[in-house]
Amino acid sequence: QGALGEAEGVFSRACALEPYDERAYRGLMWCRAQSGDQAGAARLYLDCAQILHDELGTDPSPETLALYESIQEGIAPPALG
Repeated sequence: QGALGEAEGVFSRACALEPYDERAYRGLMWCRAQSGDQAGAARLYLDCAQILHDELGTDPSPETLALYESIQEGIAPPALG
């Protein structure tokens, strides 16, 4: 749990510093899902999608969408690579 909490903190700071960095959002979503907070992970996806839509006029990448869908389906997200 300690390493997961540390990783969550790193990804959270990265999201705050680089709000368009989907890798950071995916990392934070993964951490939340691993800790059992699927609802929190889903909210992060929606936040990311909204920022990308409003600021860049684009949608999340297929990788981000796939992670979101696996979390929604209750499938354990794959390890981050």
